[in-house]
Amino acid sequence: MLVGADSAKDDIARQVEAMMLRPSGFSQLVLRLDRYTKQYLLEDSSLPAGRRAALEQPAYLFLSDRQGGFPAEHFWLEQADGTLKEMRDVPFVDTVVDGRDLDSGSIDGPEQIYAHELGHLIMAALAGTAPHKASSAMHFMTVRTDPWYAFTEGFGEHFQPMALDHYRGEVPAARRNPPPSDLERFWQPRFAREQVEGCWICPANLRFVWWHGRGEQRMRDAPLRENLFVHESTMPAALAGDARPPTEVRMYRDVIPPSAGGPLKNASQMLSSEAVIATLFHRLASSERLRGAYREPSFYRPFLRGAQRDDLDRLGPQAVINPVENVYLKLFDVLHHGFQWNDAPAISFVSAWASRFPEDAPAVYDVFLDVTRGVTVARGAASAHLTAGYLAGLREQLLAGTARLDGNLGHPLWIVSPGMQFGMGLYRYVPLPQSFTLDLNAADVADLRAVPGVSAALAGAIVRERNARGAFDSVAALAGVPGMTPELQATFKAGFDRMQERFRRAAARTEQRASNPTWMMNYLVLMVKGAYYAAAAWQAARALVVAGIGYLFVMWLARRMAGERPVPPAGKRRRVRRGLAALTRGAAVAAAPLAVSAILYSRGFFPTPASMAAIGVALGLAAWGIDSVRQSGERRRSVTLSRAAALVIASAIIGAMY
Repeated sequence: MLVGADSAKDDIARQVEAMMLRPSGFSQLVLRLDRYTKQYLLEDSSLPAGRRAALEQPAYLFLSDRQGGFPAEHFWLEQADGTLKEMRDVPFVDTVVDGRDLDSGSIDGPEQIYAHELGHLIMAALAGTAPHKASSAMHFMTVRTDPWYAFTEGFGEHFQPMALDHYRGEVPAARRNPPPSDLERFWQPRFAREQVEGCWICPANLRFVWWHGRGEQRMRDAPLRENLFVHESTMPAALAGDARPPTEVRMYRDVIPPSAGGPLKNASQMLSSEAVIATLFHRLASSERLRGAYREPSFYRPFLRGAQRDDLDRLGPQAVINPVENVYLKLFDVLHHGFQWNDAPAISFVSAWASRFPEDAPAVYDVFLDVTRGVTVARGAASAHLTAGYLAGLREQLLAGTARLDGNLGHPLWIVSPGMQFGMGLYRYVPLPQSFTLDLNAADVADLRAVPGVSAALAGAIVRERNARGAFDSVAALAGVPGMTPELQATFKAGFDRMQERFRRAAARTEQRASNPTWMMNYLVLMVKGAYYAAAAWQAARALVVAGIGYLFVMWLARRMAGERPVPPAGKRRRVRRGLAALTRGAAVAAAPLAVSAILYSRGFFPTPASMAAIGVALGLAAWGIDSVRQSGERRRSVTLSRAAALVIASAIIGAMY
């Protein structure tokens, strides 16, 4: 149920309302685009009454107190008299807003996220929903999913940098691309180290939910503009073999952004990357050539109503439609009339634009080739794309019909890996089992290792064979890979058949997709947070036990050296109780350096054995000083020094676990 906000009492609602209604704001542009879309669709006289009624509704924004940030449809709206009205098939955007989001310069502020999610609704209204969702990965800018998911998410995400452009205007490039935040500089390198070296205590993983979200949002600004995501991530040597689990390798790849000097992704990988698609849409919408290329007035008439149509007839398109809107109206027309959901929706979209508006074809091809570096068109583009005139030559071939946009693109070959893996996408500690899916023409070594029996060496051989061919035309082509056994070949074939069955079942479903109920969202949030707290408790407990054992060992050794021979208690049960009591004392003492280390890393300083040894010395001296005041005597001083040494050992052990 959506309840009308009282902006007189709700300060957040008041500020969001003022932001959304600002005449020159980006939200007003996006709301006009939404209205143009609805009016354009209403021109279809064959629309059923229910669909027409839904399109007549305004755009709704739901300020939620739960985990929002998604488009949905069908809700109950509370009326002024307290009654409820069913808004069947009416879409809305659900999002959570707090005070720190209310900044027009933020990449993830209310305007930016609202535009992103409303973009999903606009695309679905014009083009229909995507026919597949093949990838089991959770989508992020750095994650490769599938061509359908990437196309829809990339379209939504491109609105976020467009919003920043709207407010930044022609500011210097240095201000358009701000340096990484302290959060990113601090946590990303630490996360990389944990994935490469492994860890007993993993603070970057434990706090992943806290730091990754905002860092990932920021990648939708400068890295997207710089087309960074057409490159592969460079994998450290420690992750290249079989020593580390494939899940750890994929987490590194899916979190650490690629560098501009890395090798290019192949064609299938690029079109399965929402970041690459977002860059494509951003550059199309920003193209001055496309913005300035107006069409005849009759093209714009279906998007307008009332007085706007009169102004169009009297003054012409340029007086009614601004250049940014001009690009989007052509884009919307392509989505509704020329575009088709196929195995490569991005290729379908670009081809449809060039076909529907031939005068725009050179500019559209130039943008597409510049973003993808021509790898979907020609196999040699990966090495030749930097050669002067190479991409321009590909554009001329496309215009002449002697080359195809998908000339070097293989069909998706999706398989389901046998067995289940734990973890929800990148969320390492979530105990949610799921199957892992991969496209043979987009998979890298880390993906292929998810198939039981596939080693890093065999996965590398599969990738090399695929690169030599350009793409696999079927799963049967794996038979030509050196080291491939009949048993493994059968595993891949069975995984392919299972995925095809999934596609068939999905296509047969006709029920309406609704938003998740509140209880489910709350349960998922509780499960994610609870899993991370449990993981933190487990890691802390292991550290306490190991460091406590180290403390007890030093104390035992010191007593032995001092000539003490403690008499063991009689009876097995008493000995067990005494051992447990000693272990508890050791863990309790080790809790002091563990607590200090937790404070240090939360403040931006990661403990090392050396730094923790220094802390242990400080704690030991403090304990020695307290004991010296309380008691005296040679034996007592010896015990105090032993405790100090034991604290140093325990602290160093804890530091070595990070």
